[in-house]
Amino acid sequence: MNALTYQHAHELAEFDLHLQEVPLPTLRDSDLLIRVQAFAVNPGDTVIRRFQSAAPGQAVILGWEFAGIVEQVGPHTTGFQPGDAVYGAGDLSRDGNYADYVAVDYRVVARKPANLSFPEAAALPMSFQTAWGALLRNDNQLPAGVGTVLVLGGAGGIGSIAIQLLKTHTNAMVIATASRPASKQWVAAMGADMVLDHSQDLAAQLAQHGIERVDMVLATRSSASHLAVIPQLLKAYGHLSLLDVHQSLDVSGLTHHSISVHLENVFTRVITNQHPEQQGLILRELTKLVEAGKVTSTLQKTLSGLTSENIRTAHEVLEKGEMIGKLVLDLGSAR
Repeated sequence: MNALTYQHAHELAEFDLHLQEVPLPTLRDSDLLIRVQAFAVNPGDTVIRRFQSAAPGQAVILGWEFAGIVEQVGPHTTGFQPGDAVYGAGDLSRDGNYADYVAVDYRVVARKPANLSFPEAAALPMSFQTAWGALLRNDNQLPAGVGTVLVLGGAGGIGSIAIQLLKTHTNAMVIATASRPASKQWVAAMGADMVLDHSQDLAAQLAQHGIERVDMVLATRSSASHLAVIPQLLKAYGHLSLLDVHQSLDVSGLTHHSISVHLENVFTRVITNQHPEQQGLILRELTKLVEAGKVTSTLQKTLSGLTSENIRTAHEVLEKGEMIGKLVLDLGSAR
């Protein structure tokens, strides 16, 4: 099969992902072999490219959010058969889906919503699972007492789907941030009850709307830069969910307010093998919401074809930090 690979970690200026013929993935007993029809490119892919090199004699294949068609099923799989259209987020400890085929545990995928194309579906799984894990707790509900949620970075892939999840699954008031006219319009279209400008004083903007502090904050990106202002935005005993990774993250400034900090990683259930089937269950819920017209795809930009030029373009766009919604590579139209 063809895959976009690299050997050594590198910056964008030395971009070195190239198309290479590699063996088909080896299936484990609980795996599905999926022919990739479309895959999302995420900011995390660019981070891994910059810091992770391949082991000697091997190559890195990035990408862990896809939609495709089941080609083979392992002997211990249930509920799927060849020809099924599916979507999901894979396993960070295995080769990714910048490729013609990907192997994943059957428990972490679900059938693709019938009313979405493959590219539209590929934009959703990781974002939805991440938002679900970051926001919902026991019995898949917001923590007790949470009535207002502030989404910092509402126009990105996770922010866009978090707004929709909160509006369809909870009764919370959803406040989201954006700074450009296009991103503000997008966030409002996703369903935010209030849109704030994160380039301006957020506490002052809340006060203008008669809100002293919120019950929960979801920081989708640039968390370190927001920590100093969080006590001005979040009530004492409030909840802060962080998604991006830092070498060091000083949360000592939150101590006097007894703020609960949650670090969410969408791959934890799979990597630790602790109830990975929950990933598939969350996606089944997403499929229901999409097919009922309650959640829409966050796809905003599509590139056609598994080429090094397309993936470089995708990484360039994402590293600018201005992407609204999700960016997807469509492989189906190039076959």
